[in-house]
Amino acid sequence: MKNTKYLSRIINGHKTLVISCIDCQLDMTADHAEHIFVYTTLGNMLNQSDEGQRNCIQYYLEQYQCSQIIVAGHCQCRAVDYLLNKNTQDASVLSYQCNLQALLKTHHGELLRKNSRKQMLIEQNVIEQSRLLMEYDFVKQGVEKGRLNVLGLVVAEQTKQHTTVFHNGFSFNHRISMN
Repeated sequence: MKNTKYLSRIINGHKTLVISCIDCQLDMTADHAEHIFVYTTLGNMLNQSDEGQRNCIQYYLEQYQCSQIIVAGHCQCRAVDYLLNKNTQDASVLSYQCNLQALLKTHHGELLRKNSRKQMLIEQNVIEQSRLLMEYDFVKQGVEKGRLNVLGLVVAEQTKQHTTVFHNGFSFNHRISMN
């Protein structure tokens, strides 16, 4: 994501924490510098057991009074390929790999065209990371009290259009529903 202007409608003056992939290249523009705070991870992947990550997210919400969290995935995500093909013993990566492989089997991923299969995985990753956020007590309470919105978006870099795949606990995987 080289530009955040397409997010203007969603941000709409709300202080927003954007959790994005390192590969996403989100550009902070002067138009949004006071409203957007960016936290990047490989494949926008969160780790429930990472207390530092949890504290960082809580810090942004409390200190900057963010009223939105956007988990931003993107098409052509090289990190998803890397994570799927990585030979590791890291429990969080192994869990991620197992979840995505199970998704492919459950939804007959072998029958999908390669680009549809990858898009499905990217959407599912954003949904899963958004669900993990909702497990943090401070996020869940913020959503329940109406003080916080959690959105999962997948962005097509070429068109700068986004697809909403998660909103406050509800998920919409467009690739799965189309097949």
